[in-house]
Amino acid sequence: ALDRAFLGMAHAAMFAPQAPRQDWLARYPFDAVLTPRAFAVEGEDALSAAPSAPGAYVWPAAVSAPTHIVIGDRDLVADPNRHGRSLFLGAPRAKLTTLGGLGHMAHQFRPDAVVAAVEDVAARAGLGAREVAAEQA
Repeated sequence: ALDRAFLGMAHAAMFAPQAPRQDWLARYPFDAVLTPRAFAVEGEDALSAAPSAPGAYVWPAAVSAPTHIVIGDRDLVADPNRHGRSLFLGAPRAKLTTLGGLGHMAHQFRPDAVVAAVEDVAARAGLGAREVAAEQA
């Protein structure tokens, strides 16, 4: 069986350089994640993002929709330059927000930056806040 100690190390890497937020840990579905099937699915996900994996690469020039990439400059999971910045440089309608001192879970500490990015994409797509809310309903 998988244990919480291993998952704790994974969470530490995901949140680094910050610690996992206590409210996030309180809601985390440990029992659902600590199963052999969930572990296999996570492993498949990780392998599909490997640069050598067939079909893992998104051709940035093919991304024609407005895009706004938000990265933490201290991300240990997805390299900010190799992943976020390269997509930004190649996607014709991309914008990039780099959050200093934050890692992979930057959205947990700067939700305002994520909201601003979503609002930016909606505005560039010609959608106002009301249209976005109506589409989600």
